[in-house]
Amino acid sequence: NSDRALVVVLADCQIGKTASRGGTPELMARLYEKLEALTELAKERKCGTAVLLDAGDIIEGIENVANQAATNDVSLTDQVDIAATVVMDFAKRLIELHSNVVVAGIPSNHAQHRRGKNLVNTPNDDWGLHNLRQIKKAFDLAGAPFNQVKFYEPEQYRESLVLDVLGTPLGLVHGHQSRPSRFPQWWAEQVHGGGPVASAEIIVSGHYHSFEIKPTGRSLRTGKSKWWLQAPTVDNGSDWWKNLHGDDSDPGLLVFEISREDGFSLQSLTVL
Repeated sequence: NSDRALVVVLADCQIGKTASRGGTPELMARLYEKLEALTELAKERKCGTAVLLDAGDIIEGIENVANQAATNDVSLTDQVDIAATVVMDFAKRLIELHSNVVVAGIPSNHAQHRRGKNLVNTPNDDWGLHNLRQIKKAFDLAGAPFNQVKFYEPEQYRESLVLDVLGTPLGLVHGHQSRPSRFPQWWAEQVHGGGPVASAEIIVSGHYHSFEIKPTGRSLRTGKSKWWLQAPTVDNGSDWWKNLHGDDSDPGLLVFEISREDGFSLQSLTVL
C-alpha cells in the first residue's frame, strides 16, 4: 500500500557491551530474531514504504565509562564493523519487502568521537553516522534497487532531524540532550528556538533504555496531539541502573505505521 509507511526503530544496540544478558554473540542472536519477527510483521502489514531509524548508541564505544576497557568483548573497530553489518542487513530485508526505503540516523553519546565524555570534534563526528555513509556508498555501487534507498542525517552541528513521511513530519533524536522527565520540555524549547524537530508531529528517541509513549503538545497543522515515542533498547542490559533502582526493561524493537490520510497510527504500534 503506497499510502502507508512502516517505521522501524533500532535503539541502543551498544554492540560490544557485555552485561547480564550476555555479550556480542547473544546480542546478535537477539537482533536477528527481531529481524525475522520484523520480516513476518512487514509481510502482514504490506506497507509501500519502510523507514529504518538508527536512534543512536549502536556501538558501546570505549570512552564513556572506565569499565569499558575491561567489559567490552570486541574492539572499537569490530564494534563499528558489526554495527554496519546489522544496519545493512535490516535495510536489505526492508528493501526486499517495500517499494521505497528510507534510512536515517543521528549522533549519540556512545557513538560520537569522544575523549572521555567530551567531544573531540563536531557532534556529527559519529560512528553511527559514519556507518550510514559507508552503507550508502555500498548501496550506490550495488545498483537497483539498493541505490534507490534514501539516507538522511542531521545538518552539521545539529543532533536531531525531521523526515517527511507521507506528509507527516517525523522527528528523531538520541535523547542524551535531556533527562527523560524533561524531554517534553526540551522538545517544546526546540519548537520555540526553531530547531530541526520544531515541525515534528511525532518524535522518536532512544538513550533512556525503556519504552514509553506520551502525547505532548498539539499540531498546528492537524489539530491532533503530537506524540513522543521513546524506543526500547535491544542491548544486553543496564545492570548499573538495576543496581541503583531495582528495575530493568525488556529488550525490544519498536515498530509503528504512518498513513498518508491519518498520520501516526497508535493502533499499529508494536514492540517485537
